[in-house]
Amino acid sequence: MVLSGHLHKYSLLTRQSPQGDIVQLAVSSVVRSPQEQPKDVLEGIDRYGPDLVNLEPKHSPDTIDARRDLLKAEAPGIKRFEYADTAATRC
Repeated sequence: MVLSGHLHKYSLLTRQSPQGDIVQLAVSSVVRSPQEQPKDVLEGIDRYGPDLVNLEPKHSPDTIDARRDLLKAEAPGIKRFEYADTAATRC
């Protein structure tokens, strides 16, 4: 279990593993107002893949190819995927 704070993302991911399904849940802890609408809303296993690196294009650009390969390799084991950036206005 990982517990973190000041998260601007929501994600629900279920992946298959040899030991059974693993469910990962990230719930946004920062929203400036109830009227704020999420951006980059993605839903469905067809949305999970190498292009997810484009959501954070400045994150470790020197490892982008390796991260794309990892996402592509794990995509067949994904059973559920939901994602949203819930804070359009940054803190």
